[in-house]
Amino acid sequence: MQFTMRKELPYSKEAVWKLISDPEFSKASYALADATFNVLENTTEGNKQTLKAEITFKQTLPAVAAKLLGTDQLIYDQTLELFHDEQYSKWTIAVRGAGSKVQIYGKWGVEAHEDGSLRFFEGNVHVNIMFIGRKVEKEISKKLEMAQKAIVQLICDKLG
Repeated sequence: MQFTMRKELPYSKEAVWKLISDPEFSKASYALADATFNVLENTTEGNKQTLKAEITFKQTLPAVAAKLLGTDQLIYDQTLELFHDEQYSKWTIAVRGAGSKVQIYGKWGVEAHEDGSLRFFEGNVHVNIMFIGRKVEKEISKKLEMAQKAIVQLICDKLG
C-alpha cells in the first residue's frame, strides 16, 4: 500500500527543515499521536545524520494485528537517514514481532513552494500475510497518518 501526504506551509523550507530534523521535535510530535519516541542511536557523518529510534503507540491494536505481532501495541524501530543539504530523509521501519512479513519504508522532506514550503511524506507499507495482510497495512498506515498530522500541527504551533 503506497501513501503520499503533502502539506503546504507558510514558512521557509530552511525553518521547517531545522525544526523537523531535530530529534526533540520527533519526540514531541509522536507524543501528540499518543506514542513515545526514544532515540537509540544518533550519528553524523558529513551531510548525513543517521537516527535510530524506538516508537511505541499507546493505543491498543485491533485483535487481528495484535495476534500477528504478539502484542497489543504497535512498536517499531525506525531508522532515519537525514540529508541536511538536500533537506530530505529516507526512512525504514521494522515492526517488532513481524520479522520480514512487514516492510515499511519511504522518504520525507521539505521543498520550496510559492511563498513558503511544501512538506512531503511518502512511503510503502507491505504486509505479506495471506487474508489479513491488507487489514494490517491499513492499520499501520492509519498510525503513520496520525503521526504525520501531529507533525504538521506541531510545525504550525512552533513556527506560527
